[in-house]
Parts: sequence; C-alpha cells; structure tokens
Amino acid sequence: MLIGEDNVFDAIKDGRIEFERCICHIDSLQKLNKSGVARILGPRGLMPNAKVGTVVKDVDAAVKDMVGGSEYRERTGVIRMAVGQLGFTPEEMQRNVKAFMESVKRDCALLSDRIAKEVHEVVLSSTNSPVCCYNGA
Repeated sequence: MLIGEDNVFDAIKDGRIEFERCICHIDSLQKLNKSGVARILGPRGLMPNAKVGTVVKDVDAAVKDMVGGSEYRERTGVIRMAVGQLGFTPEEMQRNVKAFMESVKRDCALLSDRIAKEVHEVVLSSTNSPVCCYNGA
C-alpha cells in the first residue's frame, strides 16, 4: 500500500505501479488531476473516479471496504476478472472461482426481472496460454 501525494505521483511517473486500486481523498483530487498521472493510470483502469467509488471523503473506511475483494465490470454481457495466479493450487483456484460466481449470481439477483440472469459460459485462461472453456454454470 502506498500513501501520500507527491511520492505516489513520482512513483507512478517512474513506472512503479505496484497497486491494483488507487483511492483518492476528495481534497487531493485537484492535485491528482494536475500531476499528469491520468494518462498513465487511465489506460490501466486505475484512475480514481467518484462514479466507481475511488474518490472518497473517508479513505480509511474505503480501504477497509475494498480489502480482499475486487470489482468487476460487465460490458455487453461479458465479465472479465482475475480469479487467481498460476502458482495457486487447484483447491485455491476452485475456491476463488466459486466465490466469484456466487458474487456474480448475488449481483444478478438484484437486477430487474426483465433482464436475463443466466451464465452461459465460463472461460479460464492465463495471460499467455491456451484457453480452457466450460459451458454451463
């Protein structure tokens, strides 16, 4: 975890992006925007944004809420999410996939009844390997 303003901005500009989420206090947003890191963080999906809940008034509470979980986005019915690493045991991967699928199903249950709520396909792949598919939920 990195904390601060100028030292974090310098680390980002040097290419040391060792975090998966960037949370910004609302009072630091103007300085963040002027720092020039948006062109680095934006393409990686790490730029703090009030709409996704990463520009906050209470950073401590936001960090506690986000620890241990990852957000996912759905675009045109497709969800992409990292659920593990190649070094994980099969049991660890299985637990992560099950937890993720339960989370997706919980979120789907909250959607309007007019929206289809079915999982048609789950695809597991590593960054540089062949793809493995499982059809069905």
